[in-house]
Amino acid sequence: MLWDYFKHLKTQAPIYNNIMDEDENSIPQHYVVLEEGVYDESLASGDGLSLVRKSSFNIRIHSRTFTKAISLTTSYRAVLLQRGMAFQQYGPTYDPNSKYYSVLITGTQAYGT
Repeated sequence: MLWDYFKHLKTQAPIYNNIMDEDENSIPQHYVVLEEGVYDESLASGDGLSLVRKSSFNIRIHSRTFTKAISLTTSYRAVLLQRGMAFQQYGPTYDPNSKYYSVLITGTQAYGT
């Protein structure tokens, strides 16, 4: 789901599904990690079946510069807002150990089975 929503943004920064798997010398200056199904729970049931479920997602944005972190965050938020998806944003925060700014966008989406 997330990949389909955001694949057009891959020109702004590399996108990884669930894990950034580059070796230490190849880590990009800016990248995004999409995490789906962090949890998945039943929301509404009927006739013994789960009719509606709720699934969570995380979008983790990492950048060497504050400006690029904000730019990427704005792009990803715009897609979520356009799709009417509820989310929370945390950051950007700076990690002096990795020297990256990071943003966590987390939310949920209801879907039918």
